[in-house]
Amino acid sequence: AELRQRLPLGTLDGFGGPVLPKWQVARGLVFDGTLYYEAEPTSYGDYPYPLEMRFGVRSVMKAVAVPLSLLRLAEGYGPEVLNLKIGDYVPGLDPKWQRVRFIDAANMATGFGGTGTHETHPNNFYDGYLDADYDGWYTAPTSAGKLAHINAHLKPYPWEPGTVLRYRDQDFHLLGIAIDAYLKAKRGPQADAWNMLLHEVFEPIGIHQAPTVRTREAGGHDGPAWFSAGYYPTLDDLAKIALLYEDLGARGGKQILHRGLTQDLLAARDALDKRTDNSRPRAQDAPPPQYYKMGFHYTAFTGTRSGQTVLLPTMSGFGDNEVTLFPGRIVAIRAANVANVPADDKALSDYVDATLRAVDRLAPF
Repeated sequence: AELRQRLPLGTLDGFGGPVLPKWQVARGLVFDGTLYYEAEPTSYGDYPYPLEMRFGVRSVMKAVAVPLSLLRLAEGYGPEVLNLKIGDYVPGLDPKWQRVRFIDAANMATGFGGTGTHETHPNNFYDGYLDADYDGWYTAPTSAGKLAHINAHLKPYPWEPGTVLRYRDQDFHLLGIAIDAYLKAKRGPQADAWNMLLHEVFEPIGIHQAPTVRTREAGGHDGPAWFSAGYYPTLDDLAKIALLYEDLGARGGKQILHRGLTQDLLAARDALDKRTDNSRPRAQDAPPPQYYKMGFHYTAFTGTRSGQTVLLPTMSGFGDNEVTLFPGRIVAIRAANVANVPADDKALSDYVDATLRAVDRLAPF
């Protein structure tokens, strides 16, 4: 409300869209170094502690755990960590995993799944996503149980890693296990990938609690953190993570993440097109690409000031949870509940770029 009073009438109209207001759970906007938010209505009135509320943001986690881990490790051990092989750190997998690099798994381009079609040009990013007994994998409590399920149900596709993107939560889970094993190889058996993020990335930017889902091991012990989903952040946590990316991985004069690789990520450099086989030359009359890299989708928008189309790094999670990074350290955050919309109700407006236009009116880019 304070921000709206300072702006021309209607500037922020549509912010939070295209999700209709009744299905929005919370909205946040980082502008000029401040996190603005609105009290969200509940059945009993406005929720009184919006900054303390935590959200199940689902696959927004993919743009948190994996890129932050890889960029932090790259700062300490060099960019070559992106080219390490999954099969070298997770034993007992199909031999093809010996050719799958960490960056291939981060791009969901492992060449595994085996349940969708073999049509890749055009490619359906979500082809076969929930097949191969997804629920059996998801509900397996232990790390060993999840790995055994992956080995039994995810078969190699005929194409090479790094060429075709197919959405698989299992890719990110396996990558998390591999990152954890790499860290243990470097620092000893007590090392833990999520704890590394907590102490070396989150705490320096002011995040001191980071609840997330882990596997349940024998005797009730915690296993590795899921890297595909399961993080419960606040609006403030998401804002701080987004600004760390926008600041190219630096905070308080210290370089936390590898600067060059963070810059490449924000610019979608070497990102892969979700809609095609990336080993093939792109046809001149092909539709505009839809890029994906290291857990980030890239939303194309033409700014009114420049007249140029920019690719906005976007964290996206099931239910229409979304965090979008804009030029000038502006961040739009939406927690939503679209997953529970009844079949006879409408969740989205026709203005798919409503939030983007609101931000462009606020600070044309």
